[in-house]
Amino acid sequence: AFFGLLSCGSWAGEVLDTHQFLSHICVAGPGLKDFQEYKGQAGTKLTRICREDLSDRGEKILQEFLETDPDLPLYISIDKDVLRQEDARTNWDQGELPLDQLLRWVDLAFEKRKVIGVDICGENPSDTARPISGKDLQINSRTNRALLLFLKKKIKSQVILD
Repeated sequence: AFFGLLSCGSWAGEVLDTHQFLSHICVAGPGLKDFQEYKGQAGTKLTRICREDLSDRGEKILQEFLETDPDLPLYISIDKDVLRQEDARTNWDQGELPLDQLLRWVDLAFEKRKVIGVDICGENPSDTARPISGKDLQINSRTNRALLLFLKKKIKSQVILD
C-alpha cells in the first residue's frame, strides 16, 4: 500500500501477502519488470500474464490458471488501464489489451469457474493534471457500457446453485 492507501493494482499484492484463505491470483497486464519487482512472500500464489505475453501467450496462461482448481470460486477485478487507448483513457500507464480480447478472457473465466464477484476500476478522475476531454469521456463511456452489459449477461446466465 502506498502511504497506507490501496490502488487498483496494489491491493492484489497486499491480499497475496495477508489473506490466508486466498489460494491463487492471476494478474494480467503489468510489464515483466513490474512482476520482477514484486517482493512479497506469496510469489508461488501468483500467475503472471506480462504485458509482453498478452497477445500471444496470455490466453493460454489464463486457461491453465482457470483449469488448475476448477472447483474454487473466482473473483474478477478489472483495471481498465490494462486496455489500449482506443478502448480506455486512464491517468496511469496505458495497456495494450483490446477490449474484445478482455471480454473473451472474462467469458472464458465464466465458462471455467463459478464467478462470485466482479469489480471494475480505472476511471480517469477529473482532478488530475491532464483535463478529461470529450473524446476520453466518450471512449470510457462506451467501454463501461460494453463491460456492464457483457457482465450482466454473464452473471444472469451463470448457475447460482450447484
